[in-house]
Order: sequence, then C-alpha cells, then structure tokens
Amino acid sequence: MIIPRGLTKGFIALTLASIFLFSFPRFENFPMISLQGESTYHANEDYYVLTFSSDAILPYQVQCFNQVAYFSFHSVDFDKFKFVNQAPEEFQIKLNKDYQTKHLLLQTFLDTHPYLSYDSALDYQTHYFYFKKNPERPLFGKIIVIDPGHGSFDEKTLSIYDPGVMIGQITESSINLDIALMTKALLIKKGAKVHLTREKEYFKENLRLDQRIAYTNDLKPDIFVSIHQNASEYTFPKGLFVYYHHAQSLPLAQSIFDSVVEATGLKPNHILESSLYTLQSIQVSHSVMIECAFLSNVEDMQKLKDTKFLSKIAHGISEGILSYFANP
Repeated sequence: MIIPRGLTKGFIALTLASIFLFSFPRFENFPMISLQGESTYHANEDYYVLTFSSDAILPYQVQCFNQVAYFSFHSVDFDKFKFVNQAPEEFQIKLNKDYQTKHLLLQTFLDTHPYLSYDSALDYQTHYFYFKKNPERPLFGKIIVIDPGHGSFDEKTLSIYDPGVMIGQITESSINLDIALMTKALLIKKGAKVHLTREKEYFKENLRLDQRIAYTNDLKPDIFVSIHQNASEYTFPKGLFVYYHHAQSLPLAQSIFDSVVEATGLKPNHILESSLYTLQSIQVSHSVMIECAFLSNVEDMQKLKDTKFLSKIAHGISEGILSYFANP
C-alpha cells in the first residue's frame, strides 16, 4: 500500500484503521473479557513495551504500517477495562472503544522505534509487544528459496516417485517438506519473501530437479537453502552436515550449522565444500544444502519422527539465516 507523502498521520490512521476493522471477523462467540493494559519504557535498553492481560483467552489482531501499529481486541468488558500509560509522551497511544460491538482499537505511533516484535504467555491470556530500535530489519525484503529435497515424479513416466531415503514407512521427502514449511512460516514472520520449490507431498506437478534449479535462477534470490536428510550403510553415523559450493556461501553455511546445533542438540559433524550438482547449478553465490540428521541412525530417526523436533530444526535454520543477514 503506497501512502502519498503529503498525508497527515491522522488521515493515515483513519484510513488504515478502517481497513483493519473491516478485514477481520467479529469474534461474536467469545465470552466477555476483562482486559488490562499498560505501556512502559525501559531506558537502560531503550525499548517500549505494551502489555495486555485478561481473565480468559484474549482474541486480538495486530498489524503494523511503518511507524503505526494497530491492536484490535474483541469482546471487551469496558466496565472492567483499564489502561495505564507509563511511557514517555513520544510513545503516542490512542484508544477507540465501540460500546455496541465491545470492540477496542488501540493505535500507537513511534517514529524512532518503528518495528514491532511480540511474545505471548503460554495460556494466551498475556501478551507483550516490544518496540525496539531496529531501523534495519535484517530479513525485510530478502528473497529466500527453500528446496524441500526430493518429492518429485519421474519426468517421462510420472509414475516413479522420488522419496529420497526410505526407512520403513518414514520417507525423507516428507520430513524435508515439513521442515521447509515450518521454516518458511518463521522467515515470513521475520519479513522475508520466501519461495518453496514444492509445497506438497506426492504431487505429480512437483518440480523436478532441473526445473527447481531453473525456477530458483529465474527468481534470483538472496540465498538458496536445500533441506535433506542423510543415510549411511552403517548405523553409527548421526548428526548434522552442511554443504556449500561457492566460497561466498561459507558464512551462511556456518551460521545455519551453528544455529541448528544450538536449537536441536544434534551432533555437529562438518561444514564441507562440495561439488554437488544442485549447488553447482544454482546461480546464487549464497547457497547451501543441509543434511539435518541420519535416518539410518536409530537415535536420529526417533528424533525425526517428532514434529516438535522438526520445528526445532526449522527454528535453527531460520535463526541461522537471520543471524547471517544481521551480521554480514
């Protein structure tokens, strides 16, 4: 959305607030909630915090437009609503209450700390929204291609499927896709533009390897990450390997390697320069292939069966990518 420079903050707020209010459901089935809010400033680290808590699960949405953030709360009991503003006056806050629909819209303006991050309590009754001085979001606008390895049909017959490694009912291609989808979601939340070379399992339209390479090269992404699982004729090898081809890719490989090991506790094996066909053919100087763990190892296999563990791998990959761009 492009806003002409001549528009005032008030007009921007009114326009965006209207879009915001009409683009979300009414949450009519939620019980009335007792909402408490507070804004504070932490001078030692120079950041602002909005804290909201309620006596039930808190239905809300949040959207950010440059220096403006909108918080939309539903089913609010205004008789019990309380908001305490303890932040300096430059942290501008405006409250709009709709007593008929029990809807509360809170708007904030903060020119110096424009980018929002937030966390939530486990019960989803408490939410903390942080305004930190981070004028350059490391992943904002970055184009990232993630390749969930394998998972395509034979080009000629479309009848032979490439599952990668298969151990019993466990297929590498399925694990690769699960990790890739989780990683994509995490990176999008951090501001990146993420493309997957496939988004489905056992789908005849999935791109074959040469098509994935062409697709990636056409996109001209900032980085390319191919996700795989490993296997050996022996049962004792386990843990993580990361491969790269171009020398410029080594810092990216190192960042992802370190972050995945920290997030998962997988055995840290090696970061290796490789002439793998995929890495050679991708015309992106910052490209890596991750062999997360060994399906042929009992310990690694058990971990890869656990969705929570796959999410740890995804978290490690996304944090490694974030760290790479934050510390060029």
